Amino acid sequence: MKMLIGGKWLDAEDGRTIVIHNPATLESVGEVPRAGAPDIDRAVQLAKDGFRTNRRRPAHERHHYLSRTGELVLRHLDELRTLMVKENGKSHFWADIEIRKTAEIFQTVAERVKDPVGATYPMDSIEGCESQVAMLYRQPVGIVGAIVPFNFPAEMLAYKVAGALAGGNAVVVKLPEDCPLTCLRIGELMLEAGVPPRVFHFLAGY
Repeated sequence: MKMLIGGKWLDAEDGRTIVIHNPATLESVGEVPRAGAPDIDRAVQLAKDGFRTNRRRPAHERHHYLSRTGELVLRHLDELRTLMVKENGKSHFWADIEIRKTAEIFQTVAERVKDPVGATYPMDSIEGCESQVAMLYRQPVGIVGAIVPFNFPAEMLAYKVAGALAGGNAVVVKLPEDCPLTCLRIGELMLEAGVPPRVFHFLAGY
């Protein structure tokens, strides 16, 4: 597989790669580009545009693409579970739990997108402001940098990515170099779910 930047599957600019091995058998199960500084810079530049897009996207649209991602993860449960067992070394039992949890996180966070994001406060504690109210409104912060560990890669990816996108941000993700394949496949499902391609970027590297 290749890394996912701006909705495109790309090699590293310098051509370096990482071979992924099954930790139980040491058999090679895949190869991914090894991202370097130029690849990260490219992802960040595209994420700036993605952030401008996602922050203006209505909450119901963000809800839809996150919820749809969860549905697709469940639909591809067998495939994702098998891939995780091969690259991560988890048992079938634990891989099954993790992939199901990944889908649940996307769908749960999707529901939170619908929650009210503002609050109002009376201003009558200040003389002359007795008839006024102040409003607090949450705004997305920009581009989120996320580092996903090897031990629960799909689950941690879901927590970080779903949360960032739900808030209207963009995200650049450093995937675990030992086991990025399941996460990259989830990235493919996110594109299928309608997640805007410039709002998330998945790179493997050290």
